[in-house]
Amino acid sequence: MKVYFRREIQHNYLVIEPDNKADESYEIKMLTHNTIEGLLKFRVKRLDGEAQFFYDITSKQPLSRIWESREITAEEIRILISTLAAVLNRIEVFLFLPERLLIQAEYIYVEPESLHFYFCLLPNREADFFKELQELLYFLLKKVKHQNQESVVLAYGLYQETQKENYGMGNLLRFLGTHTEKEESCEEGHERRKNMGEEDTIRKNKEINSTQRDFIIKNTAMKKDVVKDTTVKSKAEGSCVEEKRTAEEGRKERTKKNQNQPLLYLCMLLWIGLLLGTGILYWQGGLGVCLEMEGSSGWKLCDNNRIEPVGGILGAAGRKENGKGKGGVLPCRGEGGELTREQARSEGGRK
Repeated sequence: MKVYFRREIQHNYLVIEPDNKADESYEIKMLTHNTIEGLLKFRVKRLDGEAQFFYDITSKQPLSRIWESREITAEEIRILISTLAAVLNRIEVFLFLPERLLIQAEYIYVEPESLHFYFCLLPNREADFFKELQELLYFLLKKVKHQNQESVVLAYGLYQETQKENYGMGNLLRFLGTHTEKEESCEEGHERRKNMGEEDTIRKNKEINSTQRDFIIKNTAMKKDVVKDTTVKSKAEGSCVEEKRTAEEGRKERTKKNQNQPLLYLCMLLWIGLLLGTGILYWQGGLGVCLEMEGSSGWKLCDNNRIEPVGGILGAAGRKENGKGKGGVLPCRGEGGELTREQARSEGGRK
């Protein structure tokens, strides 16, 4: 069997030239005209009468290349064996025998991103399928990293199943199912413990929340008391401020009144002085008025500061003494030898 690769513009191919002459057999026609899930797309070409089988491997990598650079996980082993079992069931419908599959690691291709496995079916191939399956599982066991306990247990368990006499794919699937059930039970136990832990966490959180709620309520009550005290204090301070403002306004009013009192007193003194000056001037006769005494006889104060008797005997005598029938005027005997006003009154009274 000759194997090589061919690259075209849009596709890459794995090319196999079989050892035996491939006629237009039933298997070639069935594989050419049908697409079976899990198998590489197949087409056949003939060159000089020799058949060439083309398998489309575009965007795929061989299993041997991928697992050279990293360890194999238990999940990848489980998917590989499950896919192989599903492909065996599909090709049985098309009357293909299990030994037609190439299950060596270099002929098993995988899409790295989706982790889909694809197998190569070689028409008219003769081989020991179960021996090749045992070799594949031994290859997986060697590629498993021994620090990964789950992968080691799974790979070793599958390999041990191939050591049994007359084993089949059912044995491997039953082991996968049992192992999966154990894992699921372990996971359920872990999930149960996790849920219990979450319940404890929730209960503790509720207790914490309750404590926080009580603390918040207490703080709220304290804040209300503080706000109430602050309000009362603010009202008291407002009353004090109002009283201070009223007292300040009263003080300013009194100060203003006290400032106006001297001016009022000054005006009163000026008014009293004006009245006194006017009375004095009026009394002395400086205003040019004559004052007649009460009664039938008396004195008349004239504007020339002389007093002359008015009416009665004194007036007539005075006028006779002054001669020539004119009214006589008695000279005042004050500081200048003339009579003062009081002396004239007293004289008139005696007369």
